Amino acid sequence: MTQSHTSNIVTREGVGILLAAGQGKRMRTDLPKVAHTILGKPMIIWAAESLLYAGIRNLVVVISPAQESVEEILKHTQFPENCTVRVAYQDKPMGTGHATACAMNTLNEMIRDKNIDPNNTEIVIGFGDTPAVSPEAFEKCYQHHLKSNNVCTVLAFHAENPSGYGRVITTSSGNFSEIREDKDCTSPQKEIKLCNSGFLCSRLKDLQEALPRLKPNNAAGEYYLTDVPRFIADQNQQVGVFSGIPQEELEGVNSQSQLASMAQFLQNKIIAAWMEKGVQFLMPHCTYVDPNVTFEPGVIVEPFCFLSGHSHFAANSRIVAGSRFVDGKRQ
Repeated sequence: MTQSHTSNIVTREGVGILLAAGQGKRMRTDLPKVAHTILGKPMIIWAAESLLYAGIRNLVVVISPAQESVEEILKHTQFPENCTVRVAYQDKPMGTGHATACAMNTLNEMIRDKNIDPNNTEIVIGFGDTPAVSPEAFEKCYQHHLKSNNVCTVLAFHAENPSGYGRVITTSSGNFSEIREDKDCTSPQKEIKLCNSGFLCSRLKDLQEALPRLKPNNAAGEYYLTDVPRFIADQNQQVGVFSGIPQEELEGVNSQSQLASMAQFLQNKIIAAWMEKGVQFLMPHCTYVDPNVTFEPGVIVEPFCFLSGHSHFAANSRIVAGSRFVDGKRQ
């Protein structure tokens, strides 16, 4: 399924920061976590393209200097036209707030090079290990941020089982108060089901003022990005919460099991989208279709097919059971 998305983001210039420096030790491989592939596409590219297709045309990806494979993936990926992707480095893993601060020099250079007005710039922060967030989801959150005239907007979700997630704490009147990591929550706070996704939007100036104030006063001894909205709120600036995105899209990948679950989730979305366009899958759960495969209406796909690369199938054709196509060639 190819992505073609026309953004309505026109009010202010959005610049993205994608945090991707984690090594992913629970993956149990030598490969950096975000270099693992999902349906033939590296996880980092799923995440980057979601922001870029949402109209965030300039993006800084924060990686570890040891992640040469991730840098190579970014270097050899053809991103959408008129988009710029640059790399910044986090030398030592010291938390999401520290990683965001590591992006600032590269981000400021990009803003100067692209003649972007820093006073008219909004920052959208995402994660390289959260590949299922759609461009539409980013755009909904960003548009909400702009229309609400928020200085900062936290992307949250409601979880039936919130264990392990940071909680979004609000006042009795429903206003944003703070975000607390699960391990730092009191017993009553652990019962809260409004959870932090990690994603946020912020005016550049206010983000830059908040980052130096971060302190590692928490159980992990790290600099938390989640403290930024609280600092902004403490300045009597408006901080909003947007919770209009399903939890499934916001899930991160930290293990091989989660990688497989994410692949199935994205595969189901791809096949469902093609079925909406008139493609018939006789056994959709027994078919592999990667994101670059395209179909014309009326195609019938029999069970146990593997369809990958830039393969295209003409209208009303039939792909027989057990077929394997890679870049349009039958194997």
